[in-house]
Amino acid sequence: MIATLRDLLRRCPDSPLSAAMEAGQRLHVKTGQAAACAGLLPWAGVNARLSAQALVEGEVSVMRAGREVPLEMLTRLSPDGRRVLLDAQLQALCQGGASLVLIGMHRHVQALAALAAMVERHVEAPVTINAYASFTRDGAFQIHRDGHDVLVVQIAGHKRWFCHGRRSDPPFGGDTVDPRRDPGPPEAEMVLAPGDLLFLPKGDYHRAEVAEAGGQSLHLTLAIQRPDGAEVLRWRLREMADRLAAPVPMDP
Repeated sequence: MIATLRDLLRRCPDSPLSAAMEAGQRLHVKTGQAAACAGLLPWAGVNARLSAQALVEGEVSVMRAGREVPLEMLTRLSPDGRRVLLDAQLQALCQGGASLVLIGMHRHVQALAALAAMVERHVEAPVTINAYASFTRDGAFQIHRDGHDVLVVQIAGHKRWFCHGRRSDPPFGGDTVDPRRDPGPPEAEMVLAPGDLLFLPKGDYHRAEVAEAGGQSLHLTLAIQRPDGAEVLRWRLREMADRLAAPVPMDP
């Protein structure tokens, strides 16, 4: 059972993961814990989350070529007005290069809730977990950056990651690279095997694809929402404003 970060790294006790997370430096770690990581979210757990209701509520999305597949392509209306999942259509889209995104899995799977809580204790910041399932080498996402630190846990299959580093871009508003700009060669390229971890600091541009032709991949992304200096300052200002807005007690 993975109860602490030390448990996850017990076969590589000298791993500099904690230092890399603290310093905001990219790091690939081979934990040797393929079986333990596979138990966090079996493929059956992915299938259990696939429903028309989950698509309607935004807890599952299907991505292809950087865009979300419209709900109308994945479901139909039944005579009583309910949405019904089109299983064959979903399977065809996945075989054609689409990826499944299962959002907020820490709210639905006990093992992932425990994993999120464990990492939260370690980094002292909120953590949420999404799962990504891919079935072809065609990447469903363009090169992009995230507005938070990311810890990737490879669950099944092999995934190749291309990391292009940080840029002197404007503050976060859009997360994808302007297609008119050449992202240049990646700074790092690595293949994650089951049980591997990849830490990506906030702002590190990246993309990923299934590493093997005819293969498939399942991985988790743990979004670590560390407040930066500007966010801390905004929080302090809001706190001061709330105090100033409070009624002042009057002497009787």
